[in-house]
Amino acid sequence: TGISSLPQLTDLTIHFNRCLQLTEQSVESILFSLRNTPSLTQLSLYLGNQQFSDAPFVGHSPFLRRLIHLKKLDLRWYPKSDNGNCEMMKTIASLSSLSHLFIDYSGSDITDTMMKSMCMILRPLITLSSLRLDLGRNQFIRDGGIIALSKLLSELIHLTSLSLVLCSCCIEHSGTISDVGVTHLVNSIQSLHHLSSLSLWLYGRYNVSDESAHKIMDLLLARFSLIDVM
Repeated sequence: TGISSLPQLTDLTIHFNRCLQLTEQSVESILFSLRNTPSLTQLSLYLGNQQFSDAPFVGHSPFLRRLIHLKKLDLRWYPKSDNGNCEMMKTIASLSSLSHLFIDYSGSDITDTMMKSMCMILRPLITLSSLRLDLGRNQFIRDGGIIALSKLLSELIHLTSLSLVLCSCCIEHSGTISDVGVTHLVNSIQSLHHLSSLSLWLYGRYNVSDESAHKIMDLLLARFSLIDVM
């Protein structure tokens, strides 16, 4: 209610500590409160990296789509299912003024199929200048998902800043990302001629050869002056 009574609000951060257990009713109230904040240009929703059912987001996504002036979105929350995530991505893709996007999927176990759908849905966001995508602690993304991400990146031609975290920590799923996926990713990054800031974290149990790792470093270090590779 308090947020809804501030129609001129332009910058909003809602941050809940991960130790707090939010209910779905609480999430619905938060999203519903955004219905009368059309002036927002910056929005950060950090709901403690909890997973909820699709209902809160699907039911209130029309309110987020009204934020036509939104330029910066920091989203650290995700629905449980692929359908819910697709709905969330469609909402993000409808924000035509968006220039800075941070999506935190760390520990979400996003599937390879969802990764492909997500990248396809986000293709309209060609005006993005800054993208941060955290896929850390994820054990189900394979080369197909990384190739889809690479295709998306190659179309975001206005990117000046890119931060990617790709990490798999599960022994049972080791080797699911190989030289093939990483090579596609590096080639797409190489094609971003306006990119000046890059943070690329590739770690965990991936099946990437030493030769490929050296080629990655040679390519990236030859291209970027400000870089963080791990």
